[in-house]
Formats: sequence, structure tokens, C-alpha cells
Amino acid sequence: AQALRKLSEASYADEAMMQDAVRRKGEFNFIDGDTGVKVDFWATKHDEYSLLKLKRRVPRKISGKTVYFISPEDLILSKLIWHKMSESSRQLEDIESILKISGKKLDMEYIKKWAEHLGVLTIFRASLKKR
Repeated sequence: AQALRKLSEASYADEAMMQDAVRRKGEFNFIDGDTGVKVDFWATKHDEYSLLKLKRRVPRKISGKTVYFISPEDLILSKLIWHKMSESSRQLEDIESILKISGKKLDMEYIKKWAEHLGVLTIFRASLKKR
């Protein structure tokens, strides 16, 4: 609760909305009041894939601080799930961009394994055919 309060004080974010997102295992946005930078936060679920995704996060140094980002593979999987739920073409466009940028560095076996487990393998295969 204290961390959410601090975020709320430093940004355009509503503390009650953030607490609700954490309770629902949903998401909320943080927009820095000084820079306008927008960051999306997702509360972690406690299923096998969500915990693995958290372990696979990628550390980066920004202004001397370690900040963690979702791995490109898990970002693709997350976007596949969002597309399945919303049928938003935006998610597929994002996947195409990630595939172009990360290309051969991606662990395709990991993506295929979890795409099958998560019920989005057909969508992923269709994305690969568009390349």
C-alpha cells in the first residue's frame, strides 16, 4: 500500500484504482508528472506461467537503478493472450514488430511451448506466416 501511495503522489495515477488492480490481478498505468513517460504495471497472478514470466524478467540499468522488463518472448505471449480475448489487431501488429526487432534472439521453442499451453499457438503460427 505504501508503494502505491508513493506512486500516486509522483504521478497521474489514482491510488484506489491501483489497489483495485492489484486485488483483481489486473493492470494500471503510471504517468510520470515531470516527463510524461507512461509505464504499465500488471499485478502478478500465481499460476505457473505468471510465476515463470516473473522469473524470466530482464534487468536493465536506467539512471543507475535496476529496472525489470518483461522478456520479449513473454511479451509476445501476453499479446497473444490479449488478442485472443479482444481480437485487437494492435496486439498482432505489436507481435510483428517484436519478431522483426528481436528476430533470431528469440527463444522460439519457449514461445511455441507456452503458446500451446496457453491456447494461442494457432494465432502465433499465423503471425509467423505474415513475416
